[in-house]
Amino acid sequence: MRADQLEQAVVDGERDWETLLVLAVPGEELWGYVPGFETTAHPVDWIWGPGPMYEALEWWRAHEHERVSDEVTALDREFFVRYRADDASPEMPRSRVVTEQLQSEERDGDWLVVVADHPFAAPQHARHARSANGLDTGWCDGCQATSFGLHAGADMALIARVVLSDHV
Repeated sequence: MRADQLEQAVVDGERDWETLLVLAVPGEELWGYVPGFETTAHPVDWIWGPGPMYEALEWWRAHEHERVSDEVTALDREFFVRYRADDASPEMPRSRVVTEQLQSEERDGDWLVVVADHPFAAPQHARHARSANGLDTGWCDGCQATSFGLHAGADMALIARVVLSDHV
């Protein structure tokens, strides 16, 4: 539901429902949204929660003056995909902001940096690239994505995208 519908939902008796407030493109399909990962057609920002709906409404009212319009990048989005040491399959993609905020134990593993138009292209490329031993940098016709290579640890992956941008 939209944030402007919170008050009526609380009045209608849904005040204790578990709620998460996110900033999303109107009409975005959020059933597949997974906090911390990129799983929607457009970027989604987690702004509050989870918690009971009445607390979400209180927070929304208290921060009303902070609401501003925003813009999102829908094409050529940057994704960071981790391969854990104990699993050959890639995790779901993360944004740069989420990757930068990971705790040290979550930054381990091999990381693939991918630029694509949709988050599902990133793990698709990661599976394809790893199985074909094609972890080179550059454009991939099969996945419609650009790879910035495989890197040991999130810190190296975060640096690689900046350093390699002029060369790919």
